[in-house]
Amino acid sequence: ALEWWYSTGTHIAPSAVAKGVPPVPQRPPLPPGGLPIPLDGSLCPLCHRARANTAVAPSGYVFCYACLAAYVREHRRCPVTHVPCTGASI
Repeated sequence: ALEWWYSTGTHIAPSAVAKGVPPVPQRPPLPPGGLPIPLDGSLCPLCHRARANTAVAPSGYVFCYACLAAYVREHRRCPVTHVPCTGASI
């Protein structure tokens, strides 16, 4: 299965290596009414305290589990991006 990986005849095309890593895409603008992100990345955007029992919304933003679960239960969306979200998806 992995013989090709370890074989001496396998190589990466020089053109693929020369291209390098693509730049990070720009963050899309937040929707009106979207929750701002704290400058300190260790803080929950909802309670502004150190995150406890960390949870990730489908949008990729990170919150305290209790904060995110309560918000999603009431609003059914990510507090930052307003992307639809359910309790099962966090």
